[in-house]
Amino acid sequence: MDGPGGALQMSGEAMQFSAREPVDALVGPRQSSRHFLDVERSALGRPWRARLDAADVPNGGVNDLMGVVCDPYLRDSGFFQSVDHPSEGRLTTMPFPVSFSETAPDRNLPPAHLGEHTEAVLAELGYDADEIAAITAP
Repeated sequence: MDGPGGALQMSGEAMQFSAREPVDALVGPRQSSRHFLDVERSALGRPWRARLDAADVPNGGVNDLMGVVCDPYLRDSGFFQSVDHPSEGRLTTMPFPVSFSETAPDRNLPPAHLGEHTEAVLAELGYDADEIAAITAP
C-alpha cells in the first residue's frame, strides 16, 4: 500500500476499501466539519469558489445546522414551519416534503417520542394485548 516516500498507493475497489483506516487516519484530523466550514467561509475559501465559478464548475457554500435554519432564502420561501409539540413546546421543522396537484397532506405531525406508537404498530401487525405487554415490558 505504501508507495514512494511512504505515499499511500491505491488501485482497485478492494484496495481502496482496505485502505480506509489508513486514509481516515491521515485525513480525519483535517476533515472535521468545523475545520471545513471555517476554511470555506474564510478568505482561504474564496479563491477556490472564484476558480470553480470561472471554470463553470457547480459549487456552493456549506452550512452547518444553524446556517441552514438562518438562511434567508429558506426562511422566506416557507421551507420551515413551526409546530407545537405537546411536551417540547414550539419546534421548527420542515413541511411535508412533497406536494400533489389535487391532494394536500392533512397535517404535519410533530415528531413522536421514542416508543410513543409502539403499541399501535404492534397491534396493527396482529399482536394481541398480552403479546404487546410481553414485548413492551421493561
